[in-house]
Amino acid sequence: MSFTSAHSNAALSALLPPPVTAEHAGEAVTQPIALKTNVFAVISLAGSLVVALVGIVFGHLALAQIKITGESGRNMAIGGLVVGYVSLAFGLIIGVIYTVGTVAMFGAVSNGNDMGLSGW
Repeated sequence: MSFTSAHSNAALSALLPPPVTAEHAGEAVTQPIALKTNVFAVISLAGSLVVALVGIVFGHLALAQIKITGESGRNMAIGGLVVGYVSLAFGLIIGVIYTVGTVAMFGAVSNGNDMGLSGW
């Protein structure tokens, strides 16, 4: 037997469950309990990357459900809320800057100031 086959057999046997013997034949096989992640928490985090309000709304819904049901996903919901609120604030700041710039530009043009564009 070569080293590689002995090594791979040892690795494979570590992954497989122990063989069933006569003394264990009637016992039920149990698996570890898997925690269910709240679906709204997943939607909150993923949706906040696309539309800020999706992350905010589903983040709050997820936190409310997690408080009642005890599901996992609280950190994901908080992450969706943070990304959603930061994106919303960034969008509002850009909107205000754009609006102020547009109003200032049209105000200057209406006052007879062509802002150096008379050569065009």
